[in-house]
Amino acid sequence: MNDLVLRGVEASDAEALLAIEQRLVKAGHGMVRTLGDLPAVDEYERRLAAMLSRGFFGMMVAELSHDAILVGYVQWQRFEPSLLRHAASLSMGVDPAFQGKGVGTTLLNHALETLRVAGLHRVELSVLADNDRAKRLYERAGFEVEGVRKDFVRRGERYVDDVLMARRFT
Repeated sequence: MNDLVLRGVEASDAEALLAIEQRLVKAGHGMVRTLGDLPAVDEYERRLAAMLSRGFFGMMVAELSHDAILVGYVQWQRFEPSLLRHAASLSMGVDPAFQGKGVGTTLLNHALETLRVAGLHRVELSVLADNDRAKRLYERAGFEVEGVRKDFVRRGERYVDDVLMARRFT
């Protein structure tokens, strides 16, 4: 997408981010939460502000330049113990209406470059086994499967595996 702008998240983005998560949950796109698990906007904003105050957390949002609508996010948490500070955990979400348009690729590539420049050696994530689009995105970005947590998520009477993936910077 040519009209995509990436920027650091702000606490005032909470309502738009929560709306993206709600649409992802409703669409069944890789979320491990239900609508009932999501907080109210004021609580979401409070949690976001608390995370942003920590030095080991980072988050970028993607917005459309012509109308400033948020369409996706990527966040990372660098591990705090000194023996693990070379690594971070990453997660992301793209509004279902904007999936397949390069938003996820743009966000992921920017986050990976940010983490590489920051001196990290390893980035890891987990993705539900039935989220084929996300798995392909991560594989194209150099992530490899490191393990599987069997029957990790329960959806009604069905269980879904969680795939653990990581990428190393050389």
